[in-house]
Amino acid sequence: MADERAKMTSQEGADGPLRIRPLASSTSEPGPHLLSLPERLDLLRDNAEVQRITPLITSLAYKNDKDIKELLRHFDISIKMIVERCPPQWYEDDTLWNIVQECCIRAVPHGGLDSSMYFIANYPRSRDEYDEEKFERFAKKMESARKIWARFWAVSLNRCRGGPTLFVSPTPFSRREPGMPLRDPPKYLFRVYDSKSKGINSPKIIASIRHSTMESPIPKINILFGNTKQPPTDKEKELASKKLHSHLIGPNLHDEADKAEILQHDNLVSWSSSLLYAIQYANVRFCKSGEDVAICAVDTTQFPKGQFVRDKDLLEYFSHGNLTPEEDAFSKLRLSTVRDNNGEYLSQGMLQVEGRSCTLSLKALKEAGLWDLYPEFDINVATLDAPVRSECEKWVNLLRGFWGAQSATTKEHIELARNIATSCFDPFSETDITLLLLAFHNRDLVREGSTSFMPDEPIEVSRWWDLTCSMKKLRAADPLDNLFVLKPNDVTSGAERPVPQDERILL
Repeated sequence: MADERAKMTSQEGADGPLRIRPLASSTSEPGPHLLSLPERLDLLRDNAEVQRITPLITSLAYKNDKDIKELLRHFDISIKMIVERCPPQWYEDDTLWNIVQECCIRAVPHGGLDSSMYFIANYPRSRDEYDEEKFERFAKKMESARKIWARFWAVSLNRCRGGPTLFVSPTPFSRREPGMPLRDPPKYLFRVYDSKSKGINSPKIIASIRHSTMESPIPKINILFGNTKQPPTDKEKELASKKLHSHLIGPNLHDEADKAEILQHDNLVSWSSSLLYAIQYANVRFCKSGEDVAICAVDTTQFPKGQFVRDKDLLEYFSHGNLTPEEDAFSKLRLSTVRDNNGEYLSQGMLQVEGRSCTLSLKALKEAGLWDLYPEFDINVATLDAPVRSECEKWVNLLRGFWGAQSATTKEHIELARNIATSCFDPFSETDITLLLLAFHNRDLVREGSTSFMPDEPIEVSRWWDLTCSMKKLRAADPLDNLFVLKPNDVTSGAERPVPQDERILL
């Protein structure tokens, strides 16, 4: 599954790997007028700004490591080409992080700074050239270099003023390091907000409560490692654990002033991998406030590794601290059960989401046909005390149960999902979002799904991954029609559906 996911999240497009679209989309398309490589290299050597900036971005972290020295030497031209392609406004101290982020995003398998390319260029090309013992050492060296190379760029990005805060250690990678594993999040994460939501929430920036209450320049803090370059002490780690649990379950304090003080320093932002959960959470917020609700969707492949971390991984990391009975019970419940699994992920500080996200409204989903595809979300025809209007986790769990039995799909279902994808989720992949919506139901497939599975994610997210892997095996002109077992369209007309009552808050 890991190999399949690496290929999918790094697949090639017209302007390069998907992970580098923010930069690729900001530059002009290549044309026949491009200079030859030797001419480009001459220009790079003569470009004073490139020569000035490159050492700045490669000296932010532990440059004295032997593997890092070799990799920086190998990728020197590639890094300078990245710098050259970046807009001049990124060359300032406060915006330099954008260039480092581009390097961080590319330092992944199949990316432009993939460390394996160094080994391909400098070591035997065939396993046959090594005996088993030598090959095992070679494979370990490659894996170690891959991790320290990715860590180098992540730490460099964390040390940039004004840039994002990643969940990575400030120290070099070590095989003995008991650090927190960084799993790849699903491709799409969602955040629901309205005018009353805390922090900064907009189509351009998503930021924590702490970030929104401080004046610039805002010092960075990392919940894993504080604001120092060294791992935290036991006392600092215990304080970080309190901050995490306070964010996830609310501060366990009776004094409102103390609660406000803790909330003011909350540097975490919550996301969900479940679009189903995000929609229902938006329903409940609308029914409480009467104002439209926004859903921000981000493409995680456009962010550096370590930008988002699963709540379970942080809870596990802090599970050995001095927890209160309430914190301990919450952690055990969240870590041990699949119920109420809504795929919560966390980010820190400020996140620049423009160009890597789309923001849609609950009303836009309704107008695009969401309630026709899934009438169970229709809050306009529900009674005032119906769970679709007042319950989030409860109604989501009920829907997962209702939709767990296998059912056939109609062409109308596919077209409705497509219309929602194109109307509300531009510029994301129409096929991706269509499958994400159809995956709310357990649908009959023409052939068995793939063996790929995401066991720690909500069932509909795991279903989406399975559908996406199955799609790759199809070669038909309209593969969606060939993926599902189709039945005739439903004959129920819209006129037969319940009519909203006037006295309700309607969307």
